[in-house]
Amino acid sequence: MPRCISSSVQHIPDPAKAAITDAERENAESIASVFHGQVPRLKRCYENALSDDRNLEVTVKVQWTISRDGSVANVCSVNDTNGVPFGFLGCLSSEIAIMRFPPQTDQPIDVVFPLIFKFDE
Repeated sequence: MPRCISSSVQHIPDPAKAAITDAERENAESIASVFHGQVPRLKRCYENALSDDRNLEVTVKVQWTISRDGSVANVCSVNDTNGVPFGFLGCLSSEIAIMRFPPQTDQPIDVVFPLIFKFDE
């Protein structure tokens, strides 16, 4: 997964904040719902990586663009991923890239989600 080049990220609005419109809140909640529904696929990436390193713990902020048609583009990491297995990052990137989100009515939107993977026995 490549490192993001741009440091200016347009986040989806936090649905918990009152300063956003109802439409923005609904869009943010629907994006989060789609993403959280795909978490088991991301966990499989981690479980596969655990076969090589049972002590692997990873925190990665992943950024991607949701295009106007709801497809995903430009998957990258916001933070440093040195030491994180390439196979794991490639799996995460591939799984996020095939996600489909609600179409964006105004313009494409950049999303950042922090992901924390830690083995619990």
